Amino acid sequence: MTTIAWDGRTLAADKQSTWGGTPTRTRKIFRAKHPDGRVMIYGCAGLTHECQAYTRWIDGEIEKPDFTDISILSIDQKGRIWYANQSMLWARIITKRWAIGSGCDYALGAMAAGKSAADAIRIASKLDVNTGLGVDTLSH
Repeated sequence: MTTIAWDGRTLAADKQSTWGGTPTRTRKIFRAKHPDGRVMIYGCAGLTHECQAYTRWIDGEIEKPDFTDISILSIDQKGRIWYANQSMLWARIITKRWAIGSGCDYALGAMAAGKSAADAIRIASKLDVNTGLGVDTLSH
């Protein structure tokens, strides 16, 4: 799967996507601008092709796909945390730090111990076989 973490300032994600048993690099965190001018940063975990389709849908390139295995961690301009899965029903997560994906527990533990989101991804990469190949970061 993946690991995506927010530490209150930075959104970070690993770069690993696994096809069969072969890991390859991909980008999982993005910046999007809504038609009303609001900017959000978000990360996708789940099936790589669904995450790429979500990004194309948000950018207005395609109609809304039918999602089956996707998790999205979104941060609005006020730094509020939002989460959705394939249902696209958004839930507000009221905390300062959050993580999603297969290595989320490792990342949350690292951030609780004072590590940054990027460091939390690096730590999760050491413990979760589905997390790795480097770290991307975004801030508002």
